[in-house]
Amino acid sequence: MHGKLDRGFLHPGGRHATQRMLSLLPPLSGTSVVVELGCGVGETANLILSQFPCSYVGIDSSLVMLNRTRSRVRRFQERARLLQVDLWTESIPLPDGHADILIAESVIAILEPEKIFREAHRILKKGGWIAWNDRIWGNEIEVHNRRTMNEEALRLFGSGAAAETHPTSADWKNAAERAGFRMTVCERVDGTSVDASTPMSKLTTLMRLATRPRYLLLRYYDRFIEQKYGPMWKQMENWLFVGVKE
Repeated sequence: MHGKLDRGFLHPGGRHATQRMLSLLPPLSGTSVVVELGCGVGETANLILSQFPCSYVGIDSSLVMLNRTRSRVRRFQERARLLQVDLWTESIPLPDGHADILIAESVIAILEPEKIFREAHRILKKGGWIAWNDRIWGNEIEVHNRRTMNEEALRLFGSGAAAETHPTSADWKNAAERAGFRMTVCERVDGTSVDASTPMSKLTTLMRLATRPRYLLLRYYDRFIEQKYGPMWKQMENWLFVGVKE
């Protein structure tokens, strides 16, 4: 749905959190390789490729998302590679020690964190960096409420809201360290998910509504979800993590 609506930066802190994350990483050269898990509609990919001369590998399970990313980074196509991979059932299809940096935004917490950290450690070069931001449970939401929220999110979106096995920032830090990373940043992120994609004009919106009934349904469904479940998501904590492979 978000792919069809072309909504980007749909993670805790939105564009600001992405820029903060990139500012914490080492300088990227023409030989650097950045891998993004869950590239979405390509907003972060576009930021990276616009600011740095590096190569980029974007991974997503959704063909709709990948097509959006492909369109958004077309001018950088010689430096961009996109892969359709379901990280629930598949490994990252890259060789050992391939990447300099791996990033993820609102992805690891809805997958299997331990598996993702092992895979990230495998594909990163020695001294390579991992950075991710996610919405996690924190200390305020009780265990039975986490389970209820995950069941509801699974019913609505096909995945849980966050990993029940890693409720606090300390749990996430420890999990990454067990996989072989030395954590350098664990900081709270202010703000909630935002849609920072280029806003459409009223005329464009009306034309879409008039010619694509499905688009109208998606917009109303999106608003319904936000109004009904927005307060629930806001109880969770938003965190940014950065680590280096030792």
